[in-house]
Amino acid sequence: MIPAWSCALLIASCNTAQPVMPEPEPADLDDSRFPPDPDSPVMAPELKREAEYCVGFRGPADCPRDRCWWKPNLGGCQMAPCPALSVERCSRVDCEVMTGCNGEDQCIQRADPHPECGAEGYYAGGPCCPGLVRRCGFAVDGGVCDGYSEFHMPWCLPCGDGKCSGPLENKCSCPEDCK
Repeated sequence: MIPAWSCALLIASCNTAQPVMPEPEPADLDDSRFPPDPDSPVMAPELKREAEYCVGFRGPADCPRDRCWWKPNLGGCQMAPCPALSVERCSRVDCEVMTGCNGEDQCIQRADPHPECGAEGYYAGGPCCPGLVRRCGFAVDGGVCDGYSEFHMPWCLPCGDGKCSGPLENKCSCPEDCK
């Protein structure tokens, strides 16, 4: 199951039929990209410093929970992914603060570079392209609408065009198009 906060920016890579998971504990967050390789030539210097900082701690009690997380299967203390960081700690070059569907600011993975405008299905920072609006909402058990889950971000959608299309446009996110 793919948590909503980890869906790629391309709508095709998300399985949006799934309900959004409740707030994950650090142990439940997707760690398939962690730890980042500090020797990677594409890793920004500040991220390399952050990764090296976290690796320096040797026990779960020493691993600072405000910017690192303890992952014994990955070798111990590791740099935490953006969604595991508080808004106050969301200052890394690969993270950005965005207001989620629940109305609260959250730390998410930065889309780099930001496009001039977000196409359909885009959910990171910046404006939506003309003809698209940011919307939340999806149907959960029994068709009940839920638009305010912890890690759900507003998507750029073509609501108001008279067509109910795509997996994100539904009776909850675009009631004017979808009945």
